[in-house]
Amino acid sequence: MESSLENARLAVPLVLVAVGLAWQPFETWVHKWLDPEDKTAAGLGSLDLAGVLHQVSQPIEEPRGHWTTVIDFGSSSTDAFWELLVALADMGARRVSLSTQS
Repeated sequence: MESSLENARLAVPLVLVAVGLAWQPFETWVHKWLDPEDKTAAGLGSLDLAGVLHQVSQPIEEPRGHWTTVIDFGSSSTDAFWELLVALADMGARRVSLSTQS
């Protein structure tokens, strides 16, 4: 059975003191992996093999200092996932919860 990170829900317990500055590692990661104008796909003729994220929702603060976002990893490589974990660790995250919609 093949696993998919399509529309993966990510919950991260974070205490962000300087919210704007603290999100910089996440924003840098999004800018690297998301192709909102589908420029890569246009060159390939298909979004399916573009090697990019298809969508990232705005992070939302939940109760108890958790932040959630929904990420469609699309056809991005596993490097995108591992680099996301590094970015979250740089923001102070020590635990991440990942779930997918079935």
